[in-house]
Amino acid sequence: MTNFNTQLQQAISGIKSLGLPTQVVGGVIEKNSKEFISLAQNNVQDDTGNLSRSIGFIDKNPRFRFAAVRLIGARVYGGYKGYHAYIYEHGTQKREYNGANRGKMPAHNQMSRAFNSYKDTFIANTERDLVRIIADKAHKAGFTVK
Repeated sequence: MTNFNTQLQQAISGIKSLGLPTQVVGGVIEKNSKEFISLAQNNVQDDTGNLSRSIGFIDKNPRFRFAAVRLIGARVYGGYKGYHAYIYEHGTQKREYNGANRGKMPAHNQMSRAFNSYKDTFIANTERDLVRIIADKAHKAGFTVK
């Protein structure tokens, strides 16, 4: 996970160096991230549908309020019931309560599988859209763009 966080920080600093407004970059990221949500929802097997319906954009993280970052996961506010998402994603160790065995839940990795299956396409689509925006701005400024 540390390697991914390092890559994420490098990508964020690289995007900042483009000089595009965070709303524009965030919009591109959000547009191209919708497939992550669909894939994760399709990977979830839950009886009630609460967990799959709760997967979406998490807007309540003040750390990223004005950044070109979009968080995706199980939402637990606003009527969503994704409270068990972390346990479903990562599983549990053997649990005992008052001497009784409460079992072990295996990890299902629905978010990880969705991320791994779509990340290359996401990166390509995001780069394509950002290049189009930059080329359009350059063209409007009078530059010739190939």
